[in-house]
Amino acid sequence: MRLESQVEIKISRFLYVYKDFYVENHDMPDLLTHYVAGLLISSRILRLRYAMLIGLVGLLPDIDVLFRIHRWITHSLVITSIISLIIAVITLFFFRRYLQIMILATILYILHIILDLFTASTPILWPIYNNAMMIKIGVGGILRSDKINIVFNSTLYYEPADFSQRDEIEGPLISSIGVILTITTVIILLVEYYHKYHHRKSSVHT
Repeated sequence: MRLESQVEIKISRFLYVYKDFYVENHDMPDLLTHYVAGLLISSRILRLRYAMLIGLVGLLPDIDVLFRIHRWITHSLVITSIISLIIAVITLFFFRRYLQIMILATILYILHIILDLFTASTPILWPIYNNAMMIKIGVGGILRSDKINIVFNSTLYYEPADFSQRDEIEGPLISSIGVILTITTVIILLVEYYHKYHHRKSSVHT
């Protein structure tokens, strides 16, 4: 008797879950992850020493912790877009040579907000939409003798944006994900450096 494998794909519908309480989440991106992600992207365009400096822009959304408020208007894509547009116009007319850097800095800033969106409630559409949102996406698989199950899960949580000051703000500075990303980034940069050095050395000999 021949058993034919079957692939069953179950797609769960997109769930809108209203939450009256703050979504507790302990796997939010740490500061190291935000910085290294920005460094890796900016190093594609700028020299490493400049990329290390511009990468700090990826930490700016979290400046709200200085006011003991986390996920504040600094995490709003609406506010970010308005401010970025104003800065872009000024840069275009008066500091055109820095326009590329300004665009790169905006991308790194927005990247921070997007990463946060997948880990905890983030008011990305404030003040147009007064709720903070979090998206969870996952793909699970179950392998059996006669079939394979693949399950797609996507959930959208939302709750009223809370901009109240807290007695204390707690968050990760360095996590395992941050360390893994750092090691990966260092390896990428070393491989690129070796490739450029080898190519330059070969050019000299030819």
